[in-house]
Amino acid sequence: EEEEFKLLPERIEEKITDRTKLIIINSPCNPTGTVLNKRDLKNIADICLENEIFVISDEIYEKIIFGEKHISIASLPEMKKITITVNGFSKAYSMTGFRLGYAAAPEEIINAMKKIQEHSVSCATSFVQKSGVIALREKQKEVEMMVREFRKRRDKLMDLLLEIPEVSCVTPKGTFYAFPNFSFYSNNSIKFAKYLLEKAKVATIPGVAFGKCGEGFLRISFATSLDKIVEGIERIERTLRGWKQ
Repeated sequence: EEEEFKLLPERIEEKITDRTKLIIINSPCNPTGTVLNKRDLKNIADICLENEIFVISDEIYEKIIFGEKHISIASLPEMKKITITVNGFSKAYSMTGFRLGYAAAPEEIINAMKKIQEHSVSCATSFVQKSGVIALREKQKEVEMMVREFRKRRDKLMDLLLEIPEVSCVTPKGTFYAFPNFSFYSNNSIKFAKYLLEKAKVATIPGVAFGKCGEGFLRISFATSLDKIVEGIERIERTLRGWKQ
């Protein structure tokens, strides 16, 4: 939390062994909303180039970003040849039910991926692929409008969260999630999330679902109306008055 949930180069280097083949990065990040800047990405790139490690870069939230500029690690020098970029249409274009995504990578890797794709799920339906192309080619005013609204919701959510005693939260710079720290109230995020669901009728995701380092945190989505955000956080705040670990 103190480092804004960023991938620090020294932490990456500590984990590398002779069995390490690739690193997966996600920016903007689910669940934290963290956005890796050019310096962050260069640090990761240098490590990968030095150790001949591939990168899978999940950039599904690239357009849902607030005041930052999305940078793809594949755009850095020498990284295109060792990066597999994955993306899709579910988030920026709200095409969740269409299950359409894409990847960009060196030709030999894409050819290998195609063999698995063709013999597992075949392909996405043709009309969905055509709609995806249109989404990418057309002007992005609807996406920009959506991002502006998400930013308003994020700002309101942050104001409300930080009014709850003993709760901290890193301001998300992308996505539509916040990852507040509720460890003062509980270090069992599964139990805590269930309690809020039963007592406050507010659904959250326990932080431990994203790894043991997420214990004590909850993921809260602000992909809903301002009114529901206000009501939801007010319910949480009232419920916490009676919380016992």
